[in-house]
Amino acid sequence: MVTACKEGMRIVRTLEVHFPSGPSKTGSAFLAPATDRLLTCAHVVLNEQGQKASRVLVSAPGRSRYESMVDQVDEPHDLATLKTTEAETPPQAATTLPEVGEQLVFAGLPQGLTKASVFLGMVSAVGSGLVSRPQCDLIQMAGMINNGNSGGPVLNVAGNVVGVVTAKYVPLLQEVDRLTRDLAAIPQFPRDVIIGQVDFSAFVNLTIKSMWQLGAVLRLVQVGTGWAVPVKYFNVVGGI
Repeated sequence: MVTACKEGMRIVRTLEVHFPSGPSKTGSAFLAPATDRLLTCAHVVLNEQGQKASRVLVSAPGRSRYESMVDQVDEPHDLATLKTTEAETPPQAATTLPEVGEQLVFAGLPQGLTKASVFLGMVSAVGSGLVSRPQCDLIQMAGMINNGNSGGPVLNVAGNVVGVVTAKYVPLLQEVDRLTRDLAAIPQFPRDVIIGQVDFSAFVNLTIKSMWQLGAVLRLVQVGTGWAVPVKYFNVVGGI
């Protein structure tokens, strides 16, 4: 596993993505098996309005941040490539899909952390029909996969890339996020509006803040289910 972890940290990159309008977002990427390219997910470089990123800032462990451009995007497979001038050696790609029960390593920048990190996972299923999107063969794995891991690499124990993280499902976190959204939708009262003996506005704001903090902590410890797009589809965006 040490070899895989070292390779994951060598190739992983973190992204700060800006769009023509609307909020920016963060995500992960990695050196693609193809030279001069980074590979990530389409949903990392596209916003909810379908706008492509106008500016992408790439951070690599121990290196200065630099600006990149989106190269190709394929929404059906949730894949995208970015241009890079890095001289790092591209990673090796696995030639076969991993088997159920096989251990994997995935890397990225999950919400709540300040640096890209590696995590252990296990293959729990392989094939099509595992999620509604993307509709292709996927690698399903159990591990601490959370917001921000999207676009990060998945490697086997030999350190070869087997896929890219595309989606996750953590039941408890979904409920925390839903409750936080419901609380945020409560009409806001002016400060110091007292209902009975309770400053209602201060109470709601403190509750929302507490839920966000709880969610951030749980993201670092909750084991969920994630899915990765296999290497065999990387060619649709010139990633291999």
